[in-house]
Amino acid sequence: MARITPTLDLTGFGRADFVMEAVVEDLDVKRRVFGEIEVRVRPDAVLATNTSSLSVDALAGGLVRPERLCGFHFFNPVHRMPLVEVVRGARTSDRTLVTAVALARRLGKTPVVVRDAPGFVVNRILMPYLREAMYLLEEGYALRDIDGAMRDFGMPMGPFEVVDEVGIDVAHKVAGILAQAFPDRMEPSPALEKLLAAGRLGRKSGAGFYRHRGGKRQPEPELRALLDLSRQRRGQPLDPIEERLVLAMINEASRCLEDRVAADAGAIDIAMVFGAGFPPFRGGPLRHADTDRPGGDRDAAHRAARRARRSLRAVQAAQRSRAARGVLHRDRRWYGCRLTWAQELNKNVVRSLRGVTARGPVGLGRLARSGGLGPSAAIGP
Repeated sequence: MARITPTLDLTGFGRADFVMEAVVEDLDVKRRVFGEIEVRVRPDAVLATNTSSLSVDALAGGLVRPERLCGFHFFNPVHRMPLVEVVRGARTSDRTLVTAVALARRLGKTPVVVRDAPGFVVNRILMPYLREAMYLLEEGYALRDIDGAMRDFGMPMGPFEVVDEVGIDVAHKVAGILAQAFPDRMEPSPALEKLLAAGRLGRKSGAGFYRHRGGKRQPEPELRALLDLSRQRRGQPLDPIEERLVLAMINEASRCLEDRVAADAGAIDIAMVFGAGFPPFRGGPLRHADTDRPGGDRDAAHRAARRARRSLRAVQAAQRSRAARGVLHRDRRWYGCRLTWAQELNKNVVRSLRGVTARGPVGLGRLARSGGLGPSAAIGP
């Protein structure tokens, strides 16, 4: 805290080496901010934007030195998600890129360099996944079954829980931008528009797809009426839920690889594991596509998933026991214990999965042996 200097004006920027904006997701607002900052910083200072969907090249268009601008995209919740997407624009210099990657590492994050493209990597892959979840809801599947299916798959949260955490307004904004870029497969969801019109913004407003009271998520009994959804499936198998949602991510991840948004399949898998919570023991969407095929490692991967869940439950049970004995401080909940989900899996689960999920030089086998990702994880286009 001693390093934080509050200010009511723009004085002090002349001493900064790295300036990052995190204002509202509006192109004109961000351009005005950069216009005011650029004239006050040193010529060698790096400028960065935390945008989740806007084009870095479009933001750089009004700068005198566009080569010193890059994207620096964190993921919510920032203190738990290890990923930073470092976005390289068409005019971003090597010096700017290296500085941003080095800073991300100093912050304890895992940088993955991506090309300036709509949605970058993680949001572009997540949007078809979230839209497919909306289709399932419209077809009559229950909200709890959709979210539950993906938690059983290994995701830390279901798709609707993710939208509530991020914010309905933010999800709607990103969905609109991606719908313009990919109109053939990313049409906006009417459900988001209706929730937004009703003032339900997710956890931050106390209501979204769920009700949020006292930090707890509760079902919303009037949700289907609010969204004008009448169809309800009863007694239908739930297997198609996981398959449809996972395939939506795999398909878009393949398109990202084809478009060279990231350097290789490994970089895309790392981004999805550390930025979206894709189950680490499955190796990422593209690795999962390699194993989940006839004649592949599907049975081994499923056995690994069961071992991972048992191991994580054992860790949580031990933490509950310690909390009951007063070992943990009261301000630390047993299920968190100041460890992110990725750290828990890294320390207690991944070690048993080396033979199943190892993927070349940046596979999870290496992750387990080294305790973290090596420098090759940050290599990008």
